[in-house]
Amino acid sequence: MSFFKKITFGRYINTGSDIHKLDPRTKLISLVAASIMIFYGATPDKSGALTLVGLFTISLLIIMLARLSIGYVSKCILKFLWFFLFIFIFHSFFTPGRVIPELSQYGLIVTREGLTGAAFMSAKLYIIIQMTYIFILTTSPLEITAGVASLFSFLKLFRVPVDDLAMMVTLAIKFIPIFFKEIKKVIAAQQARGIVFSEGSITKRIKTASLIFTPIFYSIFTRADELNRAMISRGYKAGAKRSRYKRIRFRGGDYLVLVVVSTLMVAFSV
Repeated sequence: MSFFKKITFGRYINTGSDIHKLDPRTKLISLVAASIMIFYGATPDKSGALTLVGLFTISLLIIMLARLSIGYVSKCILKFLWFFLFIFIFHSFFTPGRVIPELSQYGLIVTREGLTGAAFMSAKLYIIIQMTYIFILTTSPLEITAGVASLFSFLKLFRVPVDDLAMMVTLAIKFIPIFFKEIKKVIAAQQARGIVFSEGSITKRIKTASLIFTPIFYSIFTRADELNRAMISRGYKAGAKRSRYKRIRFRGGDYLVLVVVSTLMVAFSV
């Protein structure tokens, strides 16, 4: 249960840096462009390795420019270590290729191509999650809503409720830390009642863990209902034309970042 106590995804930390001041659309476009470069530009070879090293270095530089702690971001990502291990093991054992004889004598059928692919895929996921964390940590929920609504505003021509979808995305992101906060509270309450989650067989631990699901979902649905009533009381209506107190617009720094991102995409695609 210690895993749930460490999740911090969805948190916004305002340090007043130039990265925070960038238009949310700039950061969204940069995140998508980086993801494309990582998945389609970083092939399992020497050039792909250089691509990953370059993008990883750029992401570290962005963290420093945003005045965030590299150690904090790294700790947040490493809490998903179980996911990286799963991806690594899956690729290692299920990718065809040349079997490693040193491991096959122990009954482990692992290929060299599998290990290489596993290492590359793990590195790709790490960098993408790191960049996603940077976006979440440096962009407020209201900015995310405005950015998503603006980027996909053309879908209104097809009668797609873009503003409502943007609001749903923002609320989902905001509910992630609330969800894990509720898990912490429920676990603490159950432990205060004498329930131990880390003892006994696997079957017993699963049964014990199931005791937290009912109060968690009750609390989450209660919060969702309160949020719904609060939005209705403030005049929120789905599909209605919306105005914004603060309008987002591109500035000099945004154009500079977009030019740099475009140049990197061209460079990495060559």
